[in-house]
Amino acid sequence: MIKNSLKNYFKCLAHVFVPLGCLFLGVLFGLNHFFGVLSAQTSYLSEEIVRIIPEVEADFDEIWSYILASARELSWEQPFETVKLLLDGNWLAEKIAAVTGMTAEQYNKFLLDVQTVLENAGNELIGGAVIFVVFVVLSIWLGFFVTNLFVRRTTVKRGFLKFVAVTLLDSFLSATLIAFTTWILSLWSWGGVFSSVVSLLVFGFVALLEAYVIHGGRKIAFFKVVNLKNCCLLLFSQLIIFVISLVIILLFFLVTNALAALAVGLSVFVIAMLVSGVNAESYVVYIMRQEQESAGEETPESA
Repeated sequence: MIKNSLKNYFKCLAHVFVPLGCLFLGVLFGLNHFFGVLSAQTSYLSEEIVRIIPEVEADFDEIWSYILASARELSWEQPFETVKLLLDGNWLAEKIAAVTGMTAEQYNKFLLDVQTVLENAGNELIGGAVIFVVFVVLSIWLGFFVTNLFVRRTTVKRGFLKFVAVTLLDSFLSATLIAFTTWILSLWSWGGVFSSVVSLLVFGFVALLEAYVIHGGRKIAFFKVVNLKNCCLLLFSQLIIFVISLVIILLFFLVTNALAALAVGLSVFVIAMLVSGVNAESYVVYIMRQEQESAGEETPESA
């Protein structure tokens, strides 16, 4: 069981570039949209500020240079707080007022106009950021399902009808486990620990049962597949896979930057999740193949 699970994992690690590629495309399209919005809003700010600045003796290029120089002097250790300050309106209005020498009456009107302009630009930038996040989430979702096709092709295939049957069974058993856990917690303060252990064993049992029904029904003995030993070995193999994945992710954090390590780590985690989902089925197919090979070897001798 453990050997077969690890074999599946290391074979499927070759597909790590599939979710990574999907994520890269999502980030690329998301950034393309966001930078388009950023460019448009930068032009909008420049045009609007020129329009609302009172008639004063000052050149806009000089004003803009002063604003950029002042922005560089701000503390960027907490970038979100700094951006919030820039979009507030007071900071920008004060800097422009200092250069242009506005009167108090001019400043009050100018401040209201600046706040309106920045609010409009900020809303557009937030919309662009939301679209960027949507692209990233969709790319992760797409990467998960595309990678699943490669993992299935590498390990064990499953037809559509079997997929539907397993999905319905998983939904029913998940709801049952949640209800069981809630009931235990209402009766016993340590019920959470107890139900967690039981849930892990039930997870192993359900995975092996599903694998037996899908691939091994009437072909191999039921208890040869579904037993306490195999449940424990399956869970232990899953634990080993996630520990190895964690080590790989930590190594990438040490040798690369955080952004690259995060992307690779997410891809490795997707592989680990998908392989954990097929290990029980792969084990049943492996046992069936072994029995068929043994029967094929014994047949000539018995003849």
